[in-house]
Amino acid sequence: VNNVQTVLNIARAVEQGYPVTRRTLTVNGAVARPLTLAVPLGISLREVLDLAGGATVDDPGFINGGPMMGSLITSLET
Repeated sequence: VNNVQTVLNIARAVEQGYPVTRRTLTVNGAVARPLTLAVPLGISLREVLDLAGGATVDDPGFINGGPMMGSLITSLET
């Protein structure tokens, strides 16, 4: 199984010398504005959550890496 984002990044790096500086994310679930966007590497979960309008529940949980192989994150500074 190959991740499409990774395959695209490898192709751009090899063929065009393009550095990997961004990652495409989907934010959905208990947020004000579910969205898919490209963010710079190193952005915090708090910043991503703010871009989605914030959580709509008091004690949200976050899955990094997708529902099948992702891991639970509890810190917004990740």
